[in-house]
Amino acid sequence: MKTTRLLADMEEEAALEEKQVGDIERTAKETETKFAVAARGNITDEDWENLQKQGEPSGSAEVKKIQLLDSVEDRTAKDLRLSSYTTAEDIFRVIENRYGNKSTIALEILEELEKMPHVRGNQPRKVIDLIQSVEKALADLTELGNSGAMRNPLVIKSLESKLPDYVKRDWLMFMVDPKNRVTSDNHFDMLLKFLKKSGRSTGEARTAKDCGKSVRPSRKKI
Repeated sequence: MKTTRLLADMEEEAALEEKQVGDIERTAKETETKFAVAARGNITDEDWENLQKQGEPSGSAEVKKIQLLDSVEDRTAKDLRLSSYTTAEDIFRVIENRYGNKSTIALEILEELEKMPHVRGNQPRKVIDLIQSVEKALADLTELGNSGAMRNPLVIKSLESKLPDYVKRDWLMFMVDPKNRVTSDNHFDMLLKFLKKSGRSTGEARTAKDCGKSVRPSRKKI
């Protein structure tokens, strides 16, 4: 009698264990399916491959991006096109620009621009860096809906002061030429237009100079 009861208990435990294993496997499969469906539009093949290669991926850039995307509502992610950004840092920047304290963020953008060093002498590369920084600041402020901050006379004067002397001279000549129609209302836009054209010319000149460098022929042994 005891043996029969013992066998029955063992069979019952085995059945329960089998059921638990089945539940775990089913839950794992469902979780994997849900993850795959949710991630299909947000995770690139490269992100997924890198994720699979890592034994402890929780601190990787790919996982930070995935976790951040997963924490944002689908509608918000689609409206802001968050999946198109490469890193979690870029996604945070976009979210902060949209939902953060816009006045504080705008001030920080202008302060970063103010910290840019003055360009001294003939330093074409630094002129291009300055132009790119101005373009980035304008893009960020436009995203905030506060592009007018760049058109503040004090900001414009600060930007002009950072230009090297030869660019300042060319800009002054451009500004006083009546046909260019530079006014107080379009001062910043015309300055940026002038700088972008100047930057292209500088880049083309550097390319031409690099391509035109002569290569000293080696002397042939007789």
